[in-house]
Amino acid sequence: MHHFDRSFILPRRKGSRYACAPTVALILALSACTPALPPSSGHSAATEAKATPSALQATFDTAEGIERIEPGLAAAQAWLDAGEVQRAGNVLEKLADIPGTIDQQARYAVLMAETRLAQNRPLDARRWLERGAEGLPASWQARRLRALDRMAEANTPAPSAESVALPDPNTHLVATLLPVSGRWSAAGQAIQDGILRAYLEESPSRRPTLRFFPVTEQSVSVEAAARDALALGARSVIGPLDKAMVEKAAAVIPPSVPMIALNRIDQARPGLFQFGLPPEDEARIVAQQAMTLGHRRAWVIAPASEWGTRLHSAFGDTFAAQGGEVLHITRYDAAQSDFQAALREGLAQASDADMIFLAAFMFQAQLLQPQIRFVGGGNLPIYATSAVYGQPAKRDGSTDLNGVRFPDMPWLLSADPAVAPAVARLQALGIDAYRVWHQLASVPQPDAVSMVGATGTLALDSDGRIIRRDLPWAHFSDGTVQPGLPVEDAPVTVP
Repeated sequence: MHHFDRSFILPRRKGSRYACAPTVALILALSACTPALPPSSGHSAATEAKATPSALQATFDTAEGIERIEPGLAAAQAWLDAGEVQRAGNVLEKLADIPGTIDQQARYAVLMAETRLAQNRPLDARRWLERGAEGLPASWQARRLRALDRMAEANTPAPSAESVALPDPNTHLVATLLPVSGRWSAAGQAIQDGILRAYLEESPSRRPTLRFFPVTEQSVSVEAAARDALALGARSVIGPLDKAMVEKAAAVIPPSVPMIALNRIDQARPGLFQFGLPPEDEARIVAQQAMTLGHRRAWVIAPASEWGTRLHSAFGDTFAAQGGEVLHITRYDAAQSDFQAALREGLAQASDADMIFLAAFMFQAQLLQPQIRFVGGGNLPIYATSAVYGQPAKRDGSTDLNGVRFPDMPWLLSADPAVAPAVARLQALGIDAYRVWHQLASVPQPDAVSMVGATGTLALDSDGRIIRRDLPWAHFSDGTVQPGLPVEDAPVTVP
């Protein structure tokens, strides 16, 4: 069976009921997520539970082509559960060259990992588990976690005296509070991938004990997960993701246990470090870059929504504080497709503008940019946030977004172009959350924390907020994203 998902899985310590959750996410400025992919319609746990291994094997033997996948996976699962490792391996070997769906690939990887563990080949098992869990049905998640447990028992790195700058891996437990169900689950899964990637990039002697405490909207509250983590000796916490959950966790976790929250809340307190990807940060960076290039008069185009208000306010406040002026704000209805009337009125009100700040997601930007040109605003450079880059750019020669400039995180601009930008951004957030923990653990004064990370250049402000202060720039050109600003973006002459 062909596999193409590339994720990273963590060996975890023996004896805990918590482990790693699956992967993949989609986010729109950390305000909404798409649900995880559903399981294949041909997969039925109830049917498998009633069938014997021999019966499932017989069904597999008589099937052909892709119709062999479901009975094959069911047969391999049944043989493994019966302790018949060789028979399971034989079935899986026959499935190896049959292309399957994402969820079939995920189940196949779990079964291959179980087979390799039973054959005392933990490194091979790890390679299968590193393929991730995109599309893995919920009923299979517990099975995958058990495989992680067994892999950890067989292959937990021995502690070393190589490093003294960081806490002893045997004694420092870092707990992560990430969602595994509900509207935030997909985002939590991608962030976990990033945390695990950063973890595995380190030498074993520098790794803490890392445990995942799943948070669900139905059964495991964030308060309960936080208390469990503290009871098991957690000395640092990464998460949660949802703003309301951050507030609840912060009320349970004492200031003596550093907490790197993955969202921002209104309250600040000692020991709470707030790290997220608020779109306002990028709007401020756009304003600063525009001023650097000599722009002083802006026409702002933003949706008539809370998100749009946040962006145009952040841009406008920063732009004005540095001497710029917002001539007009055009608010558009994101549910519509014809914006010409609003754009004509806006251009008339901002006839002296020397730039446009466009707050839009990719789909709206693809509609707005041609209409801006059509009403006569095509001579104005357009600056946006990374929201305009919401899916892999198509090399189709499209000019809908030509010239639109936007800042984005270093990780995204160097990531695999086949990976959805929304997923890559969340993975980068996980990478930097883990690296920030490392810095907090190794410096005597937390306010000295600064780093060039996967999400940008990071610094800590006086309220414990981790701020992205600098981002690389990119622009669209003929359907592709190109690094840097267009060549025509030399500083303009300021009158």
